[in-house]
Amino acid sequence: MKRRIWLTTCAAAVLLSTLGPAQVSAGGWAITSLDPFEQPVAGQATTIGFTILQHGVTPVDLDDVGIRVFAEGKAGQFFPAVADGPGRVGHYTAHVVFPSVGTFTWLVEQGYFAPQDLGQITITSGVAPPSAASSSPQPAALRYGLPLIAALCLVIVVAETVRDRRRLAAH
Repeated sequence: MKRRIWLTTCAAAVLLSTLGPAQVSAGGWAITSLDPFEQPVAGQATTIGFTILQHGVTPVDLDDVGIRVFAEGKAGQFFPAVADGPGRVGHYTAHVVFPSVGTFTWLVEQGYFAPQDLGQITITSGVAPPSAASSSPQPAALRYGLPLIAALCLVIVVAETVRDRRRLAAH
């Protein structure tokens, strides 16, 4: 019984640790993944494509989607995104202009879901190199691994509960 309580508590803690406060209170969450993109150049528009998946699985059609860029000590600048159309539900593109050389913090506004932090991006001047760039606030191991650990803990709890009930029924 102690083991079952411990595993249930562990699963709940791991699952809740992957959610932000707004996501927990809203009862829903979404994950944005960026398409590969060219390294942005200061003052030039860069098209950033991304997909929003509700609960990390289902593409979702939202309003008020876009990318917000923050320069140190300044208010964020919002670049609205447009949906790619009925054939690509959940996929959006935004034309983002980083105003100057430097390091910026950015995030994706995900409609009624909590914003997703994209970390920091460093912008240089001159011609952009041909390599793609992206950033992620959490490594994939954390973003997908922690919920899988929580699910595994819950499976163990259910299996032990079934085993205990069968034992009691046999006596």
